[in-house]
Amino acid sequence: MSSGIIRCGDASLQVVFPGRANGDSGPDFLGAIVALEDGRLLVGDVELHVRSRDWITHGHHRDPAYNGVVLHVIWMSDTLWTRREDGVEVATVPLKGRLSLPVGALVALDPSPEETPPFYTSCRRVAQALGMDRMGSMLDLAGEARFKNKGIRFQGELSCWPPGEVLYQGLLEALGYAKNQEPFLHLGRLLPYSTLEGLGAGLSYQRRPVALAAWLLGTAGLLPSQSPDEARGPGSEDVKELEAIWRNSPLSREMKEARWHTRRIRPANHPRSRIMGAAHLMARFLDAGLLEGMERVVLEASWAEAPCSIEEGLMVPRYLGLERAREMAVNVVLPFFWALGQWRSDPLQCDACLRLFGLVAGGRGNRVTRQMALQLFEDEGPEVINSARRQQGLIHLFKGPCRYGCCASCPLGLALADREVAVAPVS
Repeated sequence: MSSGIIRCGDASLQVVFPGRANGDSGPDFLGAIVALEDGRLLVGDVELHVRSRDWITHGHHRDPAYNGVVLHVIWMSDTLWTRREDGVEVATVPLKGRLSLPVGALVALDPSPEETPPFYTSCRRVAQALGMDRMGSMLDLAGEARFKNKGIRFQGELSCWPPGEVLYQGLLEALGYAKNQEPFLHLGRLLPYSTLEGLGAGLSYQRRPVALAAWLLGTAGLLPSQSPDEARGPGSEDVKELEAIWRNSPLSREMKEARWHTRRIRPANHPRSRIMGAAHLMARFLDAGLLEGMERVVLEASWAEAPCSIEEGLMVPRYLGLERAREMAVNVVLPFFWALGQWRSDPLQCDACLRLFGLVAGGRGNRVTRQMALQLFEDEGPEVINSARRQQGLIHLFKGPCRYGCCASCPLGLALADREVAVAPVS
C-alpha cells in the first residue's frame, strides 16, 4: 500500500502513512495512518481482499488478531461495512470503477518489492552521518528508555498486586510471544501464584512440575480432554497423570481453547508446551518462593557481573531454551527488579539491574530488530548491534517514531541536527 489519495465515490481517503507489510499471520498492513475528508485520522491496521465477503470467508470476524483493523480495502463490494471480533464496524473501501488510472498502469507505477523504501535511504544517511560509535551510544540510550518504560509499567502493577504475583504474571506473559501474551497474562490472574504455592506445598519435588502443569493446563482449557487440537503438548506418557491430577483438584476450567492462538506456531511455541515450561519453572522456586528465589538469582548475578546466571535460572530443558530465557531476563526479570528497587527506594538495586541489562549478550533478534537493522545499516546483523540493550533500542525506535513514520521526532535525526548546529560556523 502506498501513500496517496483513494477516492470512494464523492469522498476520498488520504493514505498519510502506509504502515508496514505484515509478513506473518494477521492484517496485511500494520500501523497505517489514513486521513478522512473531515480531518479525522484512522490509525491502525489495513486488510486487503478481492471481495468484502472474504472477511467472513477467511474467519477474520472471529479472530481477535484483526481487532486493530481500521480500514478494509477491497476490489468489489458486497457490503459497506466490516464487523470485527470485538463488534466494532470498520469502513470498507471498494476500488472497482473508482481508480484514477487503469489497474495495469498502477501496477507499473508500483515499486518492485526489491527496491529500497524511500525512508530507508534517509535512515541510512542519518546513521552514516552519525557514525558507528555515536549510533551505538544512541541505541544504548534507546534500549535503556525501553527498559525503564517496562519498569514503570511494573511499578504501576506493584500498586495493585503483591510483588510475587507481578513477577509471576510477567513471566507468564513473556511466554506467550506477541500472539498469546494476553491469554497468558489472563491465565496468571485466574490462577495466581499464591494458589499454586498453596496447592503444591505438600508435594514432593519430583511430583510438583506435573501437578502445576495439570492445574495450569486445566485452567487454560488446554488439557487433551478439553481440546481437540492435536498440536504437540505434553507427551502421551504424561497425559493420564495430568488428567487424573486435574480431576481431583479443587480448580475449575476458566478459559476456552478458542482464546489461544495456535495457527502458524511452531510446536515448541505452542501454548501447551510453554505452560509445561512455566510449570517446571514455578516448581523450581516453590520452596523459597518465586520472588525470593529469583531475587537471590539476580543478586548473585550482580555480584559476579554475570547476567548469564539469570538466563540459566530461567532455562527448562525441552521447554525453555537459552533464547527464550534471555528474552525473559531482559523483558521481565531485570526491569521488574529495577521497578522493585524504585518501589523500595533502593538505588543500589536499580543500578545493579541497569548494569546487568547492559551486559546481556545479543541474541538472534526477531523480525523487528532485523527490519530495523536493514533500515539503518543495510545489514541484518551489523557489529554495532552487539548487545541485548542495543536490540531493545531498535525495538524502542520501531515502536516509537518509526511505527508511524514520525521522522521529525526520531532521536537519531534530532541528534544529527544538534551536532550540525553545534559545529555550524558563527557568521
